[in-house]
Amino acid sequence: LVTAVGPAPSDAEANQNGVRQSSVHTSPNSKELSEIAHLIDLRKLKTKVATVFTLENAPQAQALSQKGGARGKIVIEILKK
Repeated sequence: LVTAVGPAPSDAEANQNGVRQSSVHTSPNSKELSEIAHLIDLRKLKTKVATVFTLENAPQAQALSQKGGARGKIVIEILKK
């Protein structure tokens, strides 16, 4: 699991769910983010999207993020595909 933001669960919570975790804090780096995107495109790295919001609904996305409990990433779509 690669996460860009948010606190990691406690070791006890992770162990309870059969997950081994390790946390590393870094500064944003465009080269590393590009590599992560490439791995996702190759399906070597998977991410779960909880919900997608339009830019107009960004306040609801922020509220959901602050509330916590979302299972997956909260995405704000800037441009429509």
